Amino acid sequence: MGTGNRGTPRRLSDGDVVALIDGVERILALVGPSLVRGDYGLIVGEDTSGRLPALLVARVIRKARRAAGLEPLPMVFLQGAGRTPAERDLIGLTAAFQARRHIIDTAPPGSRALIITEFVGAGRSSGEIARRLAELGHGADIAALAADMEGSHSRRHRNWPADMRLFTADADFK
Repeated sequence: MGTGNRGTPRRLSDGDVVALIDGVERILALVGPSLVRGDYGLIVGEDTSGRLPALLVARVIRKARRAAGLEPLPMVFLQGAGRTPAERDLIGLTAAFQARRHIIDTAPPGSRALIITEFVGAGRSSGEIARRLAELGHGADIAALAADMEGSHSRRHRNWPADMRLFTADADFK
C-alpha cells in the first residue's frame, strides 16, 4: 500500500485508503474487544508495512480503553525480516530489538502481544518477532490486513509458536 517496488514511498490512491480503513475495521471487529479487555498487553506494529494499520488500531483501542478507565497499551514497532541469525545481526535487527526492549518490558509479564502487519506470506518476519517476544516471556498473535492462505499455510505454522493465531481482515483462522 505505501511503498513502491523498491521500498520507495508512493502516493496512496483513494482505493488504497478505502482498503486500509476497511481492513482495519475488520481487524478491530476480530480483536478489538480482546485488546480493550486486556487479553493483550502489547501492540507490535511490524515495520514498515504494519506501521499505519498498527497506529490506526492503537488509536481506536486507546480511546476505548480510556473510556473504560484503563491505561493505554504500550506499542512498539519492530522489524522481523532476515532469514538467518547472521543476516539479522548484519542488518542490525538484533540491536534494534534490544533498543526497544524498554517499551516491551512495560507490558505485563507473560502477557500476549498482538503483531499487526499489512500482509502475511510465508510468515517469516512475523514469526521472527514472535520468537523474540517469546524469549522475553510473551506469547503473540498476528493481525494482518491480508494473508496468502494458499500453499504456505503449513510452512508458516511450522515456523510459528504452536499457540500463535492469525487473524485476517477476511477471516479468522487458526
